[in-house]
Amino acid sequence: FESGDDCGTWRVVDVQVSGIELAASFCAADAGTDDTLTRIHAIQGDGFASPIVGSAVEVQAVVVGAFQDTDANQIGGFFLQELDANADDNPMTSEGVFISEFQASASIPEVQIGQEVRIAGVVRERFGQTEVFQISNFEVCAEDRLAEVSPAVVEFPVDDLIELEAVEGMWVRLPQAMAVTEVFNAARFAEFTVAPDRLFQPTQVVAPGADANALQDLNDRSRLIIDQGLEGAYRTPYQPGLDGTPMNATNPIRAGYRLQADFDGVMGFGFSNYRLFALQPAEFDDSESPRSVTPPELPEGNLRVASFNVENLFNTIQTGGVGCGPNNLNCRGATSESELARQLIKVTEALLGLNADLVGLVEIENDDDDATLGLLVDALNALEDMADEPADWTFVPTGFTGTDAIKNAIIYRTGQVAPVGPPAILDGSVSVSPPFDDSRQRPVLAQAFEHLESGQIMTLSVFHLRSKNCGSNASGANLDQGDGQGCWNALRTESVESFLNWFETDPTGTGTDLHLLSGDFNAYGLEDPMQALMDAGYINQAIRANGDDPAVYSYIFQGQSGSLDHVLASPALNDLVLGATNWAINADENRSFAYPETLPDSSLTKPEDFFNEDPFRSSDHDPLIVSLDLPRAPAMVQLAHLAPFAAGPDSEVEIRINGEVIASAVAYGDSTGYLALDAGPAEIEIFPAGSAEPAITATAELGANLSYTVIAVGDGSNQDLALTVLVDDLSTPVAGQFKLRLGHLAPFADGSASAEVRLADGSLLAAVDFGDVGDFVELPAGSYDLVITAPGGEPVLIDPVAVDFMAGDIVSAFATGNGEAQILGAFALPVGQPGFFLDLNAEVIFEDSFQVFTGEALEITVMTNPPGLAVEVSYDGADDLPVDAGAYLVTATIVEPGYVGSGEITFEIAPATASLAFESLSQRFTGEGLAPTVVTDPEGLSFELTFDGNTELPVAVGDYIVAATIEENNFAGSANAIFRILAADAQALNLVQQPDGLNLFGQPLTPALVVEVIDGTGEVAADDDETVIELRLLQSGPAGTRAGPAFASVQVTNGVAVFDDLVIEVLGDGYRFLIEAPVSDLTPLITQPFDVQGDQVFIDRFEQP
Repeated sequence: FESGDDCGTWRVVDVQVSGIELAASFCAADAGTDDTLTRIHAIQGDGFASPIVGSAVEVQAVVVGAFQDTDANQIGGFFLQELDANADDNPMTSEGVFISEFQASASIPEVQIGQEVRIAGVVRERFGQTEVFQISNFEVCAEDRLAEVSPAVVEFPVDDLIELEAVEGMWVRLPQAMAVTEVFNAARFAEFTVAPDRLFQPTQVVAPGADANALQDLNDRSRLIIDQGLEGAYRTPYQPGLDGTPMNATNPIRAGYRLQADFDGVMGFGFSNYRLFALQPAEFDDSESPRSVTPPELPEGNLRVASFNVENLFNTIQTGGVGCGPNNLNCRGATSESELARQLIKVTEALLGLNADLVGLVEIENDDDDATLGLLVDALNALEDMADEPADWTFVPTGFTGTDAIKNAIIYRTGQVAPVGPPAILDGSVSVSPPFDDSRQRPVLAQAFEHLESGQIMTLSVFHLRSKNCGSNASGANLDQGDGQGCWNALRTESVESFLNWFETDPTGTGTDLHLLSGDFNAYGLEDPMQALMDAGYINQAIRANGDDPAVYSYIFQGQSGSLDHVLASPALNDLVLGATNWAINADENRSFAYPETLPDSSLTKPEDFFNEDPFRSSDHDPLIVSLDLPRAPAMVQLAHLAPFAAGPDSEVEIRINGEVIASAVAYGDSTGYLALDAGPAEIEIFPAGSAEPAITATAELGANLSYTVIAVGDGSNQDLALTVLVDDLSTPVAGQFKLRLGHLAPFADGSASAEVRLADGSLLAAVDFGDVGDFVELPAGSYDLVITAPGGEPVLIDPVAVDFMAGDIVSAFATGNGEAQILGAFALPVGQPGFFLDLNAEVIFEDSFQVFTGEALEITVMTNPPGLAVEVSYDGADDLPVDAGAYLVTATIVEPGYVGSGEITFEIAPATASLAFESLSQRFTGEGLAPTVVTDPEGLSFELTFDGNTELPVAVGDYIVAATIEENNFAGSANAIFRILAADAQALNLVQQPDGLNLFGQPLTPALVVEVIDGTGEVAADDDETVIELRLLQSGPAGTRAGPAFASVQVTNGVAVFDDLVIEVLGDGYRFLIEAPVSDLTPLITQPFDVQGDQVFIDRFEQP
């Protein structure tokens, strides 16, 4: 039809239509009302794992992240997130989930972010991430719905990691400009870690224990991995570096860079960490971690010292079957000559970039010939030559140290410093408490150096303590104690204590107090080993340079920065430090940029642009640098006054140097100890007390860092007053030796005034004239008895006491005095200490050591040689003079200044003689003990009596030898005599026998009449030869019985009277005798009657018929 035509109606009949049947749509027109769908928040649940694992689900949601391109090594899936309208109101349930194409039966095209799609699959947890896999149905439902989905905004730190679980699978936006904290896997797995700021190892910045654990928890809630969503290792192209193109050695990602704010990604979980799969290219700000080709600027001093862990620099190539170190351990470092060349390039670039004069190195091959150090300094010198700089690098040779394959080392510029003495090494062979265990760590290397410009002496000690790796043999206190310090903390702390105790002994023998400690302590800044050093006064220079804030680093481990490497200064050296810094060329860098020709943990060849001939990633530790300003060392001068020109206070002098009063009221024998004086010419003046004019003037040229002894000598009469200037050799004697210097400074005569120094046995040590001082000689430590004699050995002029010299002592000894104003003596001057006169031997002489008790205090006579010396005398330790007899230990000690001597003797006070006399030496038996009377002169002395040697008093009759002995302490005497005990006086008469009843007249009566005298004991008085026994016949008559006249009498013998010749001439019957002792009171006796008859009776009785 055309315009204007009339319209019409057409009718079509019998029409046939053919084609295919259209399937019903899988998508829901309104996903919010479709009850067949499973909401993503229901799949995720509110915990760390899905509550419906294994369930078949259908999900319709919006694509928020797509990583499907497995040909490009992507993770093979995409992320869906519910429309905001379909989200629940529970903040703990995620609205996103990963859709894995693994085991999918449905065809899944490449999805686009913003598409709404519907899938059917099965819920699973894979490595801690909730996902839907085995996709059996898929359909795109709509386009461009991203505006209806909102990103979850997550700020760090989170309060709990469940907050990250609550957004797993969701589109996430990071509003903060996050700092890169680790790039360890930036090349290998295309990931890096971020946090609000650089994360520090907790024990770097807070105390171990609860504080460290709390900070570790905060760190764990502060970090997130940014993941490019790639599977496998070293997938190319590599993720973008600083300039947005793929990273390489000139376009790195460094720790400390900042990621742009509002960075978008999708939250995932894998390999035990939450990770944000990036939805946009990373853009970095490097202002907080610039890649500087030179170290940070330090104030310029006159000496730069550095510490550098060179990460296993080995001259021996690491190949199978080759051992390194004294124990043939596995070699480390380069695996080929070409790798070694690359390593050497990077290490030398770093070392030269430090612009240091002295460097402590860690992780150098422990080779016996120091070939690795030789290789290194040769390479440094070659580069210096090329740059027209002084090629003066060398090393401290050590050979093998310890037991490991690596050791500590020191290199230095010979134009700046010079070693002083050999290195001192703290290893297991050193006797120290606690013992140093070098079977688990490297020995400490200490070397003293002289700074050539200033003349100052300082030491550098290099550490490399046991690592935190527990290994298989950590036990007890060396196990991880859960305080943030890792394993072997106890060993590291003990090793520091060993060092401190060892270092107190001055193992370098220099006496300097300028010390630097450097190296890899394997301990972070506030851990126990570092605290022990700080408690001992050492100052951590990196922390000090950071305003005493311990947030410094030289190493990054598991995304946390900290310093295992430290430089510490002693208090004296700390004052001379101008500044310190680390040079961030290694810890912040990706490990793939190091020297090896293969990629880390891989056999893949490293891309060419991953290696540059520069200092970056020359090691895994950053070097540290310290700038020192050492003032010109002074000359050390000790002054001594040994000029005997006057006595007492008149000997005092004032000493001026270059017009300045150095010391006043210096008496004879005084010394100053070492004084630090400006090097150069020194006018030395000695003014006697009260004098305006110097008695001695001399000029000495004092050298920097040299030690001098300056002595005023002479007496102005025998020898001129003058100064003796000696250069002191303070080098340490060999083990077991001491150093002795002898001199003759005694002006006892004019002219040469020669003298000889001998040992007490006469051995000649030195023959010297006045003013001569010999060089130091080394002698075995021990006791020396020196004497100073006239030439030839006689006479002895000075006899000082024996002196004990200890190993390591450095002593000068001088003959002094003139015997007039000052005594002849000997003066000892130990280096750096006040001098002193040696006491001279003097003799103590005793007289009158035997005296007799007088009753008054007695005193022994004590004399001295030389005569007249003051002496203190004691008797048995007391000052009081003894009185009583006895033996007393007398000790006499010379107390005269300048002399020593003593003596002991037994002072005996003998008892005085006393006499004894006996009285009453004969006594009669009493039945009790008897004793004679003893009289003493003096009267009243105590004595002891013995009788025949016994002290018991005798009782029995008899003769006894009596001895009397004085028992007084203060008197002695004795006497002997015979003491006799007689029988007691007669007590009775006893008729032993009498004539019997029949006797013949004119014949002796028979038997004889026998009478005994009985004494008081009832026994015969055997000692009685005096009693007379008288017989009288009793006669009877008209007047009664009466006694007739004395008939017979006998004197007893031994107490017995025998009447054997009694004859009665008259016959009779009934005769009786009266027996009596007329002069005694003894009771008379009367015999029994007896008869006297004629002869016939006799015949009748005895004649036989």
